Amino acid sequence: MSADLTSDLPAKPDFTRDVSAILLIALTILLCIALVTRNPADPLEDPFWPISELHTPDVLVYPPAEQITNACGYWGALIASAMMQSLGLASGIVIAALGGTAVALLRRGKLNAPVLRSLGGTLILLGVATAAAMLPIESIGIPVVGAGGVLGAMSSTWLLEHFNSSGAWILTLTTMTIGVLLTTDYAILYASRRIFAGSADVSRRSMKRAADAVPPILRRRRKPFEEIAAPFLGSPAESETVESTTVTNAPPTQEEVDSEAQDEIPEPRIKFRSGKRRKRPVEAETDREAAPVAVAKIQEPEPDDEEEYDDGEAYEESETDDDSVMREIEIDDETVSLRGDKPHSLTGPKIRLPKKNKGEEEIEKLYREMVEDAPAGSEDYQLPRVDLLEASDDIDYEEQLSEVRRKAKILEATFADFGFNIRVVEIETGPVIAQYEIELEAGLRLSKITSLAEDLAIGLRVPSVRIVAPIPGKNTVGIEVPNEKRQAVRLRDVMEESDTRSLKMNIPVFLGKDVSGNPMVVDLAKMPHLLIAGRTGTGKSVCLNAIITSILMTCRPDEVRMLMIDPKMV
Repeated sequence: MSADLTSDLPAKPDFTRDVSAILLIALTILLCIALVTRNPADPLEDPFWPISELHTPDVLVYPPAEQITNACGYWGALIASAMMQSLGLASGIVIAALGGTAVALLRRGKLNAPVLRSLGGTLILLGVATAAAMLPIESIGIPVVGAGGVLGAMSSTWLLEHFNSSGAWILTLTTMTIGVLLTTDYAILYASRRIFAGSADVSRRSMKRAADAVPPILRRRRKPFEEIAAPFLGSPAESETVESTTVTNAPPTQEEVDSEAQDEIPEPRIKFRSGKRRKRPVEAETDREAAPVAVAKIQEPEPDDEEEYDDGEAYEESETDDDSVMREIEIDDETVSLRGDKPHSLTGPKIRLPKKNKGEEEIEKLYREMVEDAPAGSEDYQLPRVDLLEASDDIDYEEQLSEVRRKAKILEATFADFGFNIRVVEIETGPVIAQYEIELEAGLRLSKITSLAEDLAIGLRVPSVRIVAPIPGKNTVGIEVPNEKRQAVRLRDVMEESDTRSLKMNIPVFLGKDVSGNPMVVDLAKMPHLLIAGRTGTGKSVCLNAIITSILMTCRPDEVRMLMIDPKMV
């Protein structure tokens, strides 16, 4: 699934680019056919000037054939002869480079890092031509100067003269390796690492299966050292009560369950705090095709005003009881105490949805409390009602749920491309961004994760990402990714979600919501000096209007005196 998510999307139509890619494909096919059907006996006359100054066909077979047999005719035979005479067997590298460039243009619309890839292709071409020239290859179709052509003959002669055979081969292979790394953008290195990691994992599994195949009689618990040494030390060894032992046909322990659960990929817990209403009630989803997933994170008790939905096959979580029943059994004349623990089970990931709308009764109650707190003599003034403000738009939570899951898979796949085993354990959504909490593998430095911010942005197709390393109070790292669809934050939503916190403030100001979707309310009376700065279009005027509206909605004229100079209308 992650491979589909991380595959390159088709590029936008571009006539010039598409025509160039098609011409490159045609040229690649033409050169390939010309080289494959090349016949050294083809009668090639000297080409016209100025081509005759650049290339003179070799006479490799005498007498030549009566007519040209190349599938591309005279020009195909001439081009194939020129490529073989100048590059030798390295001519295939040119065809591969042209074909790869055409495919990249059609799929992505551009060639990433063209300078580095061109340099890498040149190094590969030089290395292959040099290696072909130093190999003892003899055939009818091989040029007179050698299997590496003129390029290979020149480079191999210089290397053999200065570094002898061993040094020449070392430098040639080094040049080819550097060229491969630059051309493939280290994809070969990452692929090798993944292959070796997979082989090691297979070896560990094989050793575990071999260990499980050992007969139980050979895995019996050995006697303690005190029992063996008692006759020699002169004092009887004290018998100790053990808590557990290996019993044949016993049920699997919690460690075995955990080790098997590690082979399955858990889905992260998702929190929605971006709004209060939705188009339709979101029911608990169950992926019937997927196997039960392991626990992503133990869910702590949450307030009653938040809804939780189990995603996947969820089981009840049991805690260890300190007052477990102890029972004793005898095994080989030895008394063993066993503790009857409650069975442990796995828990599916939790999805936290936002708070429900406050009902009309709660709004009326809040309004009455504000009126009752008014000082004497202000009965004639009525504070504006909250329902005068514009309500928030409906939010499609199913679409948002699908988006954050897709981006979580892309994050894990992107980290895997760089050789890191990273797992998303929790997702917290907001109106503008979503924070993905990732769990680092053991031994992985934090600096390696923070240096991949730009690469993650490219993989997620977003302008930028912000890495919070680490998240305060947790052992995870947060990656903040912008949402594809921004949600408008209404002042009415912030006032309704702030509960009664604003009643304890002298001049409450409702600023908006934080990255997690929680309301931000401050007391203006505790901020004697307030400076609002920012570039054009960042919301300075909207912030000022939110402050003015907050004062009008919560304070009476006898409580606040305000002087406004040239406020901007929005």
